[in-house]
Amino acid sequence: MSNLFTSRDLVLGTKVSLLSNDTLSRIKQTEEASKKQIEEAEKKKHLIIDQAKTKSIELISEADKQDNDFREKELQKAKEKISKQKEKLIQQNSSSIESLKNTALKNVQKEAKFVVKKFSEEVFSN
Repeated sequence: MSNLFTSRDLVLGTKVSLLSNDTLSRIKQTEEASKKQIEEAEKKKHLIIDQAKTKSIELISEADKQDNDFREKELQKAKEKISKQKEKLIQQNSSSIESLKNTALKNVQKEAKFVVKKFSEEVFSN
């Protein structure tokens, strides 16, 4: 056999060549489509990551706000409790102070009578 191609070989070779070009073209299109899909997936990935970061920041901010609100409520409760205890102590002490004043007044009256009696005894005994 010679290196010369028959017309049948030429026709078949052309078909193979066309098939190869068509196949290469399809491969190239598939690669480009895959590249675009990868780029889109990367964009979506970054978008999802950005959304997750934003959401996490929002959640942290909300948690901080709730924490601060809770602390403020607890602080307010403590202040109210202290205020009530203070008022109770003031009332108890007021009663004690009033009782001491009454006792002191009675003692002053007794002492005044005693002093007047002693003074009268001294004045009239001489």
